[in-house]
Amino acid sequence: MWSELTEIRFYRTNWGKVSSYVTSSSSGDAFYQLARVADTLHNYSLERVDLLEAYIDHELEERSTDFKNALEKVNTTIQSLQENANHANGRWQNDDRMITCLNLLQAQTRTLYENQNGFWAVFKDLKCKIAGIRSGQCGLRDVLRMMRADAQVLRQPTDTFGFPQFKRLPPEIRTMIWDLVIPSRILGLRGNPLHGGYIDYTMYNFDPRLSPPSVAHVCREARSIACRTGRLVCIRNSRECPYPSLMDEEHVARPEWSWYDPSRDSLRLHVEILMGSPNTTILEITECTQFVISGVDSNHTHCYRLLEYLSNPYYFPRLKVVDFISDIYQHPQFSDHVLETRLFGLDRQDSLSLDIDDKAAKKALIYRIKKDNTSVEAKDLVSWLYEDNEDYWSDLSRTASVRNLKWPHFLDYLKKEWILFASTWLDFSDDEGYGTKRVKKSSQESNELSKYEEAFLLQSLPAFRRVKLIERLTADD
Repeated sequence: MWSELTEIRFYRTNWGKVSSYVTSSSSGDAFYQLARVADTLHNYSLERVDLLEAYIDHELEERSTDFKNALEKVNTTIQSLQENANHANGRWQNDDRMITCLNLLQAQTRTLYENQNGFWAVFKDLKCKIAGIRSGQCGLRDVLRMMRADAQVLRQPTDTFGFPQFKRLPPEIRTMIWDLVIPSRILGLRGNPLHGGYIDYTMYNFDPRLSPPSVAHVCREARSIACRTGRLVCIRNSRECPYPSLMDEEHVARPEWSWYDPSRDSLRLHVEILMGSPNTTILEITECTQFVISGVDSNHTHCYRLLEYLSNPYYFPRLKVVDFISDIYQHPQFSDHVLETRLFGLDRQDSLSLDIDDKAAKKALIYRIKKDNTSVEAKDLVSWLYEDNEDYWSDLSRTASVRNLKWPHFLDYLKKEWILFASTWLDFSDDEGYGTKRVKKSSQESNELSKYEEAFLLQSLPAFRRVKLIERLTADD
């Protein structure tokens, strides 16, 4: 481009030389040369104009590109400045939050300073609790020491694996041994009264039910001894329910089975079972029952309903002993495996009763608990058994005249009430002198008893005892 512009300048500078040449040459040659030069200049001027336009377009394109790049840089700079401004605004807000937090912390510090007396009181209380926890570690150490001792005893080998000469003993002695091994347990019986029409009906269930004793699984001879007086009994509520509308799965339970040995086991009657009248649903159980236990404690006894319930010879013809619960001790399950095994044995019974007035039985039970056992649970149970407070007994279903009586006076009251209720179920008008009937006499007739009638009723009078009950709490309780 620059070379072409230089040629144009060359022709302009040599124009004077051409003019002088024309004057010196002939006029024809001069015009010819002049026309030639003009044509040449015209052609060069057109080419130079095109080149100049192309150069200008190229320069404009480059300048526009540079301008766009400059605009993009300016836009980027503006965005960066905007981000910096937003960041600065956020930091300013964070500074405000920090100032707010500092003010709140200062207020809380001022509150702590003002309430430091209460803080120190709480701190002292916490120290006392920590001291109590540390003092309780002694009991835990005793339990761990006892468990280690039991583990060491179990690890020690023993040469005695059985009694090989047991079969050579006389059958009478073997029978006595098997008979003594069978435990005495408590079979619970609950009732759920249903109301419909003019007749009340009670549905029954076992709580808890009993499984056959472990002795019955040893051998055929032991099983025959266990089944001599014990057997499986059943409750079939649907057989006696008088209401067809209640014969569904929600109201009538399925038949329940339980092991029951009436010569050893006690039948525990809960409070709700005394609200209805007995029916033939449980007749299979009650007609062979010899031992009954009832009540919650000495302050919650329903003697009136209980004696009326038990004095019926049709349902309880073989009743010998009636136990009233004076107090209940609840033993947590798995708290002390040694104590639990000694109390409830391998038959997994859930309750154990102790006659308060039987000093020998109490002494034997305490010895069995304390033998090689210094756990906290064992000490608590022994102290509870040693308690012999003079408890007062009341009949919640009678008037205030039979409330807060000591046991000897309450025992006299029980005997009188039993004779009174039993007389309503007996008929002395038979030729043989007496007979059993299921229709009660009137209260006026029952109050008029002769000495002969009273003496006869005293023969069927059961023994009344006050007992302490030890229950094992399960995971569902």
